[in-house]
Amino acid sequence: MDGRTIITAWIKRLKTHCYWPGHCVFCGQTSDTARDCCAACAQDLPLLQNACTACALPLNGPFASGVLCGACQKKHPIFDSAHAAWIYEEPVRSAIHRFKYDKQLAMGRALSELWLQQCTSISYQNIDALIPVPLHHSRERPRGFNQAALIAYDLAKHWRLPVLRASCQRIKATTEQKDLSAKQRRSNVRGAFKIKGVIPKRVAIVDDVMTSGSTANELARVLKRAGAQHVEVWALARAVYVDK
Repeated sequence: MDGRTIITAWIKRLKTHCYWPGHCVFCGQTSDTARDCCAACAQDLPLLQNACTACALPLNGPFASGVLCGACQKKHPIFDSAHAAWIYEEPVRSAIHRFKYDKQLAMGRALSELWLQQCTSISYQNIDALIPVPLHHSRERPRGFNQAALIAYDLAKHWRLPVLRASCQRIKATTEQKDLSAKQRRSNVRGAFKIKGVIPKRVAIVDDVMTSGSTANELARVLKRAGAQHVEVWALARAVYVDK
């Protein structure tokens, strides 16, 4: 490999994994904002506006804001509330896929920054620590990172909150949730997490996407058993889940 090839490969890697200042990570064009996302691409992201106050499920209707969805009225989740910036549909779906599976870490940082600008109503002052949803080592090792942890560190840096990554481990190698029914999802993650050490009273679980809420609910269950009194869920996006 000659010097020019090495430099070309290095630049490609830099563009993929790091910020390329002044350029939009979505379209690659020069950004017209102070962020690494141009105004047009930011406007294309489908905002989560009217949502259930407990599980953040998107709701329809002019009076849907600030109410519980039907499922949460029947049975409230173990976690106390959930927050997300966007609905999990295009182009958010592709952006998160590029972050997780194409290892475009710059995209993850841009999404975290945009999330902070959208979720301004969150009372972060009432949160003692952030806990990213852990990956099992069989999944994290080949990927090279835990996307939830990277998001948590970005949010924690902005709000000066501790990240308790070592306090929670995934001890069960669960199967992919996407093709499972709601009942199967709950069973799949049951007993998947183990808590180590002291857990603060008020924590926020951080993840990239919240779908049925089964993972967050199971993690909230073990966190409250370990001493947490208030558990929120902070996700980049909320999927509209239809039980199979």
